[in-house]
Amino acid sequence: MTCLHCPNEARPSRRKCRACEMRAWRKAHPERAAFDNLRTHARQRGIVFALTLAQFCAFCQETGYVEGKGQSADSLTVDRVRHTEGYHAGNLQALTHAHNSRKGWFERHGLEMGEADEEELP
Repeated sequence: MTCLHCPNEARPSRRKCRACEMRAWRKAHPERAAFDNLRTHARQRGIVFALTLAQFCAFCQETGYVEGKGQSADSLTVDRVRHTEGYHAGNLQALTHAHNSRKGWFERHGLEMGEADEEELP
């Protein structure tokens, strides 16, 4: 049987394929999906992840992260305030992609924000 939403083959006894089922689940549970994605990528990069779902949900509500996340330069990302520490409740902030990239550039070059000349910036 073909999926109702795409040309893929639906799973046995289901009306949707796995991709469409996951897309619907992520839409219905955006905070949990973002939490799982953040935890998975932290593990892949070897970064300590000591954050609970409840703490992450509180962070999302305080910052508007779930509503503001995306792919554009103005979209929000989850940033670790101190990059030498892992993901924990006191070490998170929501930054735009542009600001987070700039912060990373400064950290990689051993500088504090504002130390470099404008010509040196990426």
